[in-house]
Amino acid sequence: MTLKFAGVDDRDGAAGLCGASICVPRDSLPARSDRDHYRADLIGCEVVDLAGARLGALEYFVETPAHAVMVVRGAKEFWIPAVPQHVRRVDLDARRVVVDWKEPAE
Repeated sequence: MTLKFAGVDDRDGAAGLCGASICVPRDSLPARSDRDHYRADLIGCEVVDLAGARLGALEYFVETPAHAVMVVRGAKEFWIPAVPQHVRRVDLDARRVVVDWKEPAE
C-alpha cells in the first residue's frame, strides 16, 4: 500500500518523517480479502501446526530483507516466515493461524 501525505511532496519532506509514528483510523483502511490480512489482526492469535498441535501465540512480526517473519511464543519460540508456503489458513473469528511448520529435531 502506498500513501501520500498532504504537504510532503518530495524525498526530503519524506525523509523528515523517518522514525515518526503514523496512525490511521481503522475504518479508513481498505477491506482485505480472505487471503490477505492486516498484521495487527494476527497479533495474539493462537498458532497451530497442520496436525493441530499448539506452537504458541503470535507475538509480533520481524521484517527481513526477504519477507516478514512471525515470532510465535509458547513453550518455545519459533520464527516462522509469513509466506504462503508456511501460513496455510487464517481464521480471524477463531483467532487461529494454521502453519505448515515442523519443530526442528534436537
